Order: sequence, then C-alpha cells, then structure tokens
Amino acid sequence: MATSMTNKLAVAIGAAGALAAIVTTAVTPAFGSTSAASASIRISRNNGPVTLKNGDTTLVKFKLTAGRWLITGKMWADSVPGQPTNNTVVGCHLANGSTALDSSAFNIPKIGGSSAGVNIDSAVITLTSPATISLQCNDFGSQAVAHEAVLTAVG
Repeated sequence: MATSMTNKLAVAIGAAGALAAIVTTAVTPAFGSTSAASASIRISRNNGPVTLKNGDTTLVKFKLTAGRWLITGKMWADSVPGQPTNNTVVGCHLANGSTALDSSAFNIPKIGGSSAGVNIDSAVITLTSPATISLQCNDFGSQAVAHEAVLTAVG
C-alpha cells in the first residue's frame, strides 16, 4: 500500500515538474533575448571512432562569435578488447583556446574484456571576442576509443 502511494506521488510530482519545465521553456527566451527565435545554435559532430592518447585529443571544435553562450560537449568511449588494462579511464574537458571551462572523467572496470562510459561537460560563458571552443579528451593508459562526440552552443 505504501509503495503504491509512493509511486502515485512520484508520478504526480514528475508530471507537475514536466509541466513546469514546458511552461518555463515556452515563455523564457534564451539568455533573456527578446524572442526565442533570435537564439543562435551551433553543432559540431564527430562520430568516430577516434583513438585517444595520454594527452589532449580534440574531438570537435568550432568558432563562436562574441556573446553569451551555453556550451555542452558529450562523447562516449570504450576500451579496446584484448588489451591488458583492467579499467577504461577517460577524461574530457571543454576548452576556450587553452582555458578549460568544465571537465569530467570516468573510470570503469572491464567486464568481459571491455567497458565503456560517457563524458558530459557544460559551461555558460560570455565571449567579448570570437573564440574557438573545443571538446578534448584524454585516455589514461586504457587504450580507449571515442565515439559520437557532439559539441553544441546556444546563444
């Protein structure tokens, strides 16, 4: 009985939250602009596979104009089966030139010869001049390969 009531409450809260998100999204233009249609969106994709190394490997990049931007980067990586490593260890970061904006990492044990994980990074920045933004990743000795890297900016 308590589980049923808890499930109903969770569904009601989830539905209310989703409705609030829809209403908020519908009436709130990006970054305070006067209309949602004025938002600029940039996307760069590299489906890979890209072999990562112990050092920065740029997976995707683009140039942005001056302004305020919400930037997100995402990729997934797996280790090469049959390699003598115990884990897949990958770190990624968003960069504005040589400045890191956000970073993430995963360290996943191999089961059955391989393992995989996802890195997601995000940042809100204000550019006073054009800049090159990139998603860069590093392998930490696990001989990992990156797939489906996506870099997005909304401003």
